[in-house]
Amino acid sequence: MKDIRLGDGPIDDYFASPALVSLCQAYKFWIAYADVDGFRVDTVKHMDPGAARYFASVIHEFAQRNGKENFLPDRRDHRRRTRAFNTLELTGLDAALGSMTSPTGWSTW
Repeated sequence: MKDIRLGDGPIDDYFASPALVSLCQAYKFWIAYADVDGFRVDTVKHMDPGAARYFASVIHEFAQRNGKENFLPDRRDHRRRTRAFNTLELTGLDAALGSMTSPTGWSTW
């Protein structure tokens, strides 16, 4: 995801690229086809906040239109917990996992 141009603009006025629109279409297909109730999205850490917000909005809207009021897209980011909380606030994702680094340098969950 790092090398794919997902869009441009400030987070509140983001313009999605065709690649991001296609990514959303692929996720919507699997929501409808496989009747999934949530996704773990590891690549959000490589997306800019505008792209992540666009993705979360499109997926939430599609899921709700299809009767999935409690659909859960979440992200995994094995960096600081504060980054995970900030991502939730900026993007509208429902959950995020961030790790906390212990004084020994090992990550704890």
